[in-house]
Amino acid sequence: MISPNKKHDRYRFAAAPCSWGVGNPQCPDSPVWRDLLQEASEAGYSSIELGPYGYFPTDGRMLKDELGRRGMSVISGRVYEALWDRTRLEETLSRTRKVCQLLHAVGAKQLVIVDAVNDIRERFAGISEQAPRLDKPRWRTMMSTIRCIADIAMYDYGIRAVVHPHAGSYLEFDDEISRMLEDVPYEKAGLCLDTGHFVYAGLEPAQWMKECTFRLEHVHFKDVCNQRLEYCLNSQMVGFKDACDFGVLRSVGEGDIDYCAIKSALDRVEYDGWITLQQLRDPNSEVTPFEDARRSLNHLRELGF
Repeated sequence: MISPNKKHDRYRFAAAPCSWGVGNPQCPDSPVWRDLLQEASEAGYSSIELGPYGYFPTDGRMLKDELGRRGMSVISGRVYEALWDRTRLEETLSRTRKVCQLLHAVGAKQLVIVDAVNDIRERFAGISEQAPRLDKPRWRTMMSTIRCIADIAMYDYGIRAVVHPHAGSYLEFDDEISRMLEDVPYEKAGLCLDTGHFVYAGLEPAQWMKECTFRLEHVHFKDVCNQRLEYCLNSQMVGFKDACDFGVLRSVGEGDIDYCAIKSALDRVEYDGWITLQQLRDPNSEVTPFEDARRSLNHLRELGF
C-alpha cells in the first residue's frame, strides 16, 4: 500500500522533435537539428526523443558528442509502421534494427512501438462504435510483429520496448488496448500512455495509469481542446489528420486535460519513468516552439511535477 504522505521527487521531462514541427525528416521546413537541440536544452530539458529516423544524424558517435556538449541524452526512439501489414514485415524489422543501432550507440534504453495512422481508421479516430476493427489474421500479424520488434530491441540491443496506442491507428480504443496487453505479455513490452491520444479515444488517462501500473513504463504529455474535439467527432467530414490541423491537440496548459489529476495518479502509482512532452501546437499560434516548450514545462513545474 502506497503511503498518501509520500512526496514524489521532481518528474523527469524530455523534449520531442515533433514539438518543433518535425514529422518528416526530409521536410525542408524542419529546423536545423543542432538548433533544435540547443533550444530544447535552453528550454529546460535534459533529454530528448530521437523523433523520426533520419532527422538527427544516424552516426551515433557524432550525435552523442553533440548531445554531450549540451548535457543532454536521448531517452527513446520509435518504430512507426503499419504493424498489421504482413507484406511490410521485413521493412518494419529492418527499420527496427536501424533505429535500435542508433539508440544503442547513444545509450538510450527504450523503443516506442506505434501502429501508424492509416486512411481507414483515421476517419473514425475517437469514434469507437463506428471504427472498423482488424480481422483475426491481421490482428495476429500485428501482435506477432510487436513481439518480434520487442525481441530484436531487447535481445540484440538491450533496449526495452513499449507500445503506444495512437488515434487513427488500429490500436486506439479500450478493447484494443486491453486485448494488446493480454497478447503482448509484460516480459515482451510495457505500455506508453499518451494523454492526448487517450483523451481523443474517449479514455480517462489518469484512471488507466492507476489500472495499468505495472505495465506503465513511459508517458507522453500533450493537451486537448475539448470543444474542438467534440466538433470533430460530431462531423462526418473531419478525420484525425484534419483534426490536428484544426488544433484539437494542443500544447500542455493550452487545453482541457486535468494535469492535477494526472499528477495525482502518477504520484499514487509512484511512477519513476520519463515523461515526454510531445506537443502538437495550435497551427495558428504566434508563439515560437522554443517558448511553447519552455512555457509548458514551467506550467507543469508550477503544478508540482
